[in-house]
Amino acid sequence: MEMSEYMLYIRLDPRDNSVRYVGLTRDLKVRTQQILRLPGENKYLDSWIYELQAAGLLPITRVLETVRSWKAAMQRENYWIQFYLEQGTALLNMRVRGQPRLPR
Repeated sequence: MEMSEYMLYIRLDPRDNSVRYVGLTRDLKVRTQQILRLPGENKYLDSWIYELQAAGLLPITRVLETVRSWKAAMQRENYWIQFYLEQGTALLNMRVRGQPRLPR
């Protein structure tokens, strides 16, 4: 049985504190480094990160919760994506934009 810790997190725009991305990872530091290297797999996220970097800024990251299995992490990621979408948040997640989520 798989027992790891997965962090559910959000990335916020430092210009207005708006939530732009919901994600999950086992290692937030490594995941942040991956996102800041352009180009990545998500053109919507890349465009936003590039815009921030051009302005000398970086996204703000906040951990929402930690869970102990991949299945629970996927369920909670879906919950948080839906939560923010219901608030009218313009998320940059690929699934929201009609692209499938790639496993990490």
